[in-house]
Amino acid sequence: MSDFPEQLIGKKVEIYQGDTHESLLKADKDIERKSVLCGILDDVSEDWITLTCDVKGHPVVVYIHTWTVCAILEIQYGICINNIYKPAERKRDD
Repeated sequence: MSDFPEQLIGKKVEIYQGDTHESLLKADKDIERKSVLCGILDDVSEDWITLTCDVKGHPVVVYIHTWTVCAILEIQYGICINNIYKPAERKRDD
């Protein structure tokens, strides 16, 4: 990832990999939840992203292959990746 924004290293981020983690059926509506990894972005190389995640109070290092990443969002202002990707029924033609 040659043009990776260095200012995200050391920040709390969400990494979206483009898949759906689970699909829920509620009141005849299918609700899809995005597959998102959350943690502190430690390092980025040509092939790998290193992320430290808090799992039940323990730091767990996750290695993510860069070609699997669709989006990275710095967690701030209470905004998460699900606020960015809106379901089709909430989209508007502007």
